[in-house]
Amino acid sequence: MKFGRPGIFILVLLGMLALVLAVVSPAFFKGFAALSSDQGQAPEWTLASKGVIESKQEVAISSQITGMIKEVLVDEGDRVKAGQTILLFADAKMLSRVEVAEAVVQQALANLALLERGYLDEEIESAQRVFERNRAIFDDARDEMTHMEQLFKTGAVTKTDRDRAKRDHEVSLADMREAAAKLKKQQKGPRKEEIASARADVDLARAELHFAQATLLDYAILSPIDGLIIERSAEAGETVDVRTSLFTIIDPDNLRVWAEIEETDAGRISPGRAVLVEVDAFPDKQYPGKVTQVLEAVQRKRQKSFDPVATFDINTQKVLIELDGYSGLVHGLTVTVLFTK
Repeated sequence: MKFGRPGIFILVLLGMLALVLAVVSPAFFKGFAALSSDQGQAPEWTLASKGVIESKQEVAISSQITGMIKEVLVDEGDRVKAGQTILLFADAKMLSRVEVAEAVVQQALANLALLERGYLDEEIESAQRVFERNRAIFDDARDEMTHMEQLFKTGAVTKTDRDRAKRDHEVSLADMREAAAKLKKQQKGPRKEEIASARADVDLARAELHFAQATLLDYAILSPIDGLIIERSAEAGETVDVRTSLFTIIDPDNLRVWAEIEETDAGRISPGRAVLVEVDAFPDKQYPGKVTQVLEAVQRKRQKSFDPVATFDINTQKVLIELDGYSGLVHGLTVTVLFTK
């Protein structure tokens, strides 16, 4: 058989390729066998599922008041400590309300102290003098009215004069009775009902003060945990309502993995099952771990199809996973979870 120049060239290439395979392939297969022998039998994987790295502690912070934001002290990506102030509302009006409430408490306490102390001897003596003076005025007015009544019968005075004396008598009688009642009250001291009422006034004033002080605390937002700000929805000068979202904070150092398996696989996974987690960001690295919890509920989830306007529902079961280590992994990262048989 004769070959042209192209045929001879192809035969030469095939010969060279056969020579390379003859030299390399024994070493390759020998190395693969040694690797399999060193690692033992590879595990069998029953199923794979998509999962997400998440913080075990995630806190959403919302406004407890309606007001204007005075200052935002942190930004996304900032680390914060528990108790650290991260936002301030304009609080001038609320501070004034607290001051008013404090003054009302002091007034109520002073009134209660006065009633509990009772009346001093000097106060009783003063009331006694007032009563005696009013009684003397009443006696004079009574005598004058009697005298004018007699003169009016004889025609010596007019009816107007007689009526004026009668009015003076009535006024003096009312004044004397009022002074007598005040003297009697001071001699007996405050009634138990008055003291109880004054104590109730103090309790009410204190409750209103505590409410104002507690509300004032809501004008400063503090971080509830040591963590990382991953979302900030507030700007200085903005007026927000109650329940308006302000921040989301996570603990970035306390992570876990959650995965979702379809309901057809429910029951195949149980706590303690070994897993391997793969991350697209680290294609040459795998993270071993195990299943710690399988939620005893199947939830409906909306899933997109290849048609961008079409969706369908699937039922999934949530599985929580702990890894042996989380080096390089961060909250929100999508992963692939491989479950062992």
